[in-house]
Amino acid sequence: MTQVEVAANLGVGQAQVSKVERQARAGDMFMSTLASYLAALGASAEIAVLVNGQTMRFDLTPGRGKR
Repeated sequence: MTQVEVAANLGVGQAQVSKVERQARAGDMFMSTLASYLAALGASAEIAVLVNGQTMRFDLTPGRGKR
């Protein structure tokens, strides 16, 4: 998928998608930005956090949260 196609799915300009991709390469991206970007690509992600032997999973899909 091109940056132009992703931008159309996100409702932003191609320059904004380019900025997001640069931030991702630098390791400097908000989780909400990552979730929106993945949703525009038709993908999803979750974060698994291990605390005292317990795994907590967080769905990054916009509008969702802890599972």
